[in-house]
Formats: sequence, structure tokens, C-alpha cells
Amino acid sequence: QSFEHFASFRKSDAISSSGSQSPFPPVRRFWDRTGRWALFILIGGSLVLLGSLGFLLFLWNGADEAAAGRDSGERWRAIVFAGWTTRAITITAAFMRTAATAQDAVLTAMIAALFLESSGTKLRHLPALSVARAVGPTPISLIGLNLFDRRPSLGLLYWVLLLVTNALWIASQFTSSILLSDFADLSIAGPNTSAVVKTMTSYGEYVTYTNYFGASPPFFPRFAEWNDPEQSQDVHTDEPYVDTGPTLRAAVPWVNLDDRLGLRYYEGASRLWDARVTCFRPEFTNLALVMERRPYTYTVTGDFVCHDRRPVVEPPDHKCSVNCTFNAFKGALICGTNALFSTGTSLPFLESKKKSKMVIKSNLIHSSSPSVWPDDAKPSIRIGGEEGDWILRNEGPWMTAFDSNGLETLSFSSCIMDDLLYNSNVSMSGPPAPSEPVMTWLATPEEEIRGSLDTLEIRHQLGVTHGSSSLEDRGILSLELAASLLTAEDVFNRPVEPYEYSPSIDVGLYSVNEGRPVVFDQVSSIDPDVWTVPHELHTAIFLNILDSTNNPAKALQALSTILNHMQAFDRSTTWTAEQPASYIMSREVSIPAGRDGLLAIVVLVAVQHVVMAIVVALFLSRTRATLLGNSWQSVAQIISPETLEVLLQADDLKDSEVRRSYLDPSEKGLVRRHGSRSQFVKREDSGLGS
Repeated sequence: QSFEHFASFRKSDAISSSGSQSPFPPVRRFWDRTGRWALFILIGGSLVLLGSLGFLLFLWNGADEAAAGRDSGERWRAIVFAGWTTRAITITAAFMRTAATAQDAVLTAMIAALFLESSGTKLRHLPALSVARAVGPTPISLIGLNLFDRRPSLGLLYWVLLLVTNALWIASQFTSSILLSDFADLSIAGPNTSAVVKTMTSYGEYVTYTNYFGASPPFFPRFAEWNDPEQSQDVHTDEPYVDTGPTLRAAVPWVNLDDRLGLRYYEGASRLWDARVTCFRPEFTNLALVMERRPYTYTVTGDFVCHDRRPVVEPPDHKCSVNCTFNAFKGALICGTNALFSTGTSLPFLESKKKSKMVIKSNLIHSSSPSVWPDDAKPSIRIGGEEGDWILRNEGPWMTAFDSNGLETLSFSSCIMDDLLYNSNVSMSGPPAPSEPVMTWLATPEEEIRGSLDTLEIRHQLGVTHGSSSLEDRGILSLELAASLLTAEDVFNRPVEPYEYSPSIDVGLYSVNEGRPVVFDQVSSIDPDVWTVPHELHTAIFLNILDSTNNPAKALQALSTILNHMQAFDRSTTWTAEQPASYIMSREVSIPAGRDGLLAIVVLVAVQHVVMAIVVALFLSRTRATLLGNSWQSVAQIISPETLEVLLQADDLKDSEVRRSYLDPSEKGLVRRHGSRSQFVKREDSGLGS
């Protein structure tokens, strides 16, 4: 009865005063209409969203810099190396999701007000829309009301805005998943670490000799290299020499494979060697090839002018000699000479006596072989001058001998190289390598012999394949010529005695200096008691380089690098000298590797703000009676003569029962100022007709 009295009182009041009251409610300030809390949500939410985007861009840009090997910034590294990257994304996504959800709730309340005051709504939707203005529900709560109506056109616009807001709300729930879809496990430069590392054997400790020529290389480790290609000389028929150019190489002082592959920067002590090799065409003053029948062997003796043909180093010309015995085979051999060269480099402590070695290519498995010679064949064949003798021809860095039938037999090239290893402070840097090369058998070898070994990966790492390859492509590091390398006063810048402390290639070639050659033979069997026989892997690499480049300097440079590495890592268990060093290793971390997810979030935030601007503008311009967030007002405005009967009967009914029993589906109306109050009024016109 009290409710009926209240309703009748308001109804009679409206009838009696309708003529004297303004059709519009009192003018309110916009923050009263939106509500201070809703205004705080809209502005504060935008600040949270934009600030979160700024933080995300910081993370993504830092990841791009780190992936490219550039400095990503101290703060970025602190977050990543502390393991907080994905956690930071999760927290940021939670802030963004909360802000977007709160904004969407306010926008939903505004859209509900637009339906009520601007386009009109069916009577059955009146309670839900009116209450929505007060509580700010999720957009999806209004989708099920079937508010779509093409008439008037404003209703269509509001319906589209509601759908877009609902889509934004749903998408915001997956912010974290969208952002994390860009993530991948990437290898980046880790923190700079200072430590004391063991890099060499202490001075004075005796190291026993190991035959590295006869042993198989356990692996082919990456190394650091500095090279001046401007001073190099490749094979050319008009040039009497080949030169690798000034080259320094240093071992990466880590035994563990993953550490070597992941190293990006190192500064400290390491094994360093002068890897420059020059080979020149010997100018023989006499040359003889003597054959012995039992057993069939050859002895090459000769004298030649053994000067260094490089333009940058010109030691005095003097006579050198070679005396080398071998049997008939197809391949190559290294013979010792009596020549020593005192040559200098730009690094004072690398001044040393470089030893000359004769590289001989042999092609004696043909008609000139003693196995098919007649019994009256000459026991001694002197090259040059007489009919039937072998003749010499100049072929680039080679002096090549041809027999009387015009077949190539032997080719000679005198090479100069440094046989010493040094302990030195070095600095090396570069990107990580995916792997170190391995040697395998060819997939379909014609026969299981040494020549069927696939050495391409090793030759590529050593820089002796066709075409120029960068250090990164070869999987090695760049050796920096730091100031410490340019002074001989540094405690580490002193050579290690090769025979006593640090066996190097010269120890492997000990027999060469005694007249016994190292024979690289890929066909016949060589007696290891008579000649030095390298392991088949050394043979395959050395001969493959000679066959593919015809460059003895590159073949010797590659061989010395492999042997020096074998020596260095073979002694790794005896390293006792501890030296300070700093290094940067690769760290595998989960960081952004793409931008699709980030771009999607940027688009969502942009669309969110566009929709928010449109809805707020429409709300402020097309509504008058709504004060968002006010529950009593929202309830009071649905009480009118048109709804009073339904309200009095709906206390124990479901919505479906109310619609079925008391509502006309075609009835529509708006919230308007009627008399002295704002209330729902029916409106029968073409714009609101069913």
C-alpha cells in the first residue's frame, strides 16, 4: 500500500506539474555525470595502458639489440639475467588487463545510457540497462539482451560500439598469452665476468713429447684470428710466391665445447702463434734425382737461392740446400732444408727465426715409376741440360719437373713459417658459433680410402675454401690487436721453449730436420719406420687443400693450426698457471624474438582509446538524465506509470515470466524528463516502432 501510495503520489505530481516543469533535468558538470570514480578509471587506465606499452617496447627493443649483439642497456640485462622477463610480462599483462576491463565496464555503462536516452529500448530491457549504468557490468552481460535494432540508425551505432567493446574486453583477457607468443629461447651475450682462469702450464715444468702427426685430432676447436688481407698473395702464374698475409691466431682457452661455442668476448692469457706462411718458387742452381732400386726410393738433392720473396720482408739472399729421400707415391711431402730466416713482425716479441721447409708434390705413380722402368734405366737422373733428362718449368710458386714424356713428376715450393707457440695476453670477440666442424666420410665414397674423407667443414673453418668468408661465417672469433700485444715487456709476452715446455709443429717435424720427410700419401702404403706418416685425417686435409687451391702456404697454415691446437688442448689437464681474465659467455634466455604479439597489443590499445573517445563524446552529447554509478537514480528512473504495474507484480517472477505475462514485445520507450522527474516513457513513432 505504501508503494502504491508513493507511485500514485509521484504520478499525480507529474500530472499536476507537467506543464510548469522543464523538459530537461538540471544541468550537471561532466564529472558529476560520469562520476569521479569512472573518470579516474578512464584516465588512470589510459596511463596504465600507455605506461605498460612503454615498458613492453623497452623489453622488445632491448631484445632486438641483444639479438643483434649490441648493448641492450644495464637495466634490461638486470631484468633478463635475474630471470624476470616472463614474470615482468605476466605482471604487466595483469595491469593492462585490469585497466582495460575497468575501462570497458565504464564504457558499457555509458552505452547502456545511450540506449536508454538516445535510441530507445524495448520495455523488457529497461531494468538491465538502467542498473548497468550504476554497476558498470562487463560488455558481454548486455550482448544477450538482443539490443540490435536497425531503427533508428543510432541504435545500430550503439550496438556496434557494444560489440567492439565486448571484443576488446575478451581480447584483454589474453594479453599475457598474446605477448608471450613472441617469446623464444635465444642465445645472447651474458654478463661480463672477471675470474682467474687456468690457461697454460707454469714455466719450468717439463712436458713430454707427443707425436701429434700420428694422432687423430680429437676435435677442431674454434679460435681467434687477425689477418691483413692487403698483404696476402694468392696463386698466380706470374707471381713466384704465395703469402697468407700477416696472420695471428690464438687458441680459445676452454676445454668444454659449449664454453668455446658460447664465448663472445675474452681478454686474458692464451696460446698465440704467428700463422703467416710464405712459399716461393725455389731457384735451383743444381737439382738431382737419384733412384735406388732396392728398395725403390728417390733422393732429391739440390741447392737453391732461399730468399723470402715477400715485398715486406727481404732477408739477404743466400744458398740453401735440400736432401730428401722418399719412395714412389702420389701425394705430397714436407722436407727440411738448412735454411733459417730471421724475420720480424709488427709485434716485437714475435721476432724469431723462421724455419724453411720444402713442400714437394709427387706424381710418380705413372709411366715414370721405377716399377715399370726397364732394367737399363738410368740409376741417376740429372734434371736439366741433356737430352732425355727431366726439365723444369716455372708455375707460380712451384718449380715443376716434367719427364721426357712431358708428364709432371715433382713440384717444389720452399716455405717459411714460424714454429713457435707463445703465451700472451690477448683480446678476442665475436658472435657465438652453432657448432665446430667435424670430418666425416663422404656419403657414397667410391672406396674406403683416406681420400674419401669429407674435409669441407674443417677447410671452411680454416679459411681455405673458395670465395671469401667472414670470421662469423667460419665460426671463429676476431683477435684484437690490443695495446698489450704491442709491447714486449708484458710478463706473458715471451715465447715458450718448443722442445722443453710447449711442443709445437716443429716437434712434429723433428724428423724433417733430420732428412726424413713427412709423407702425405693417399694411395700407397708408407713404412712408418722409414718415413713420418701423418694420421689419415691430417693427410686428407693437407692434400685436399693442395688439390683445391694449389697453395702450399694455406696447406701448411692449416696443418700448423691443427697441430698447435692438438698440443694446446692435450696439455689442458696440466694447466697450472692461473691468470686474471674477463669474458662474456652466451646465455640462453627467454626473450622476445618477434613483434606480432606486441603489434596486436598496440592495435588493441589504440582501438580501445578510439572506442573510448567515441563513447565518451556520445555520452556527454546525447544523454542528460544519467549519473553513472548512482544506484538509486538508476532504480528510480524505471518507475513510471508505464512500468508501475509490472514492478508491483515482478517481486516473485523471473524475467521470462514477466515478459510472457505482462509485457508487450513491441513496446519501446526512452528515459525522458517527464513532469518533474526523469523516467521511462513509452514512445510510439516510426523511429521506435517494431
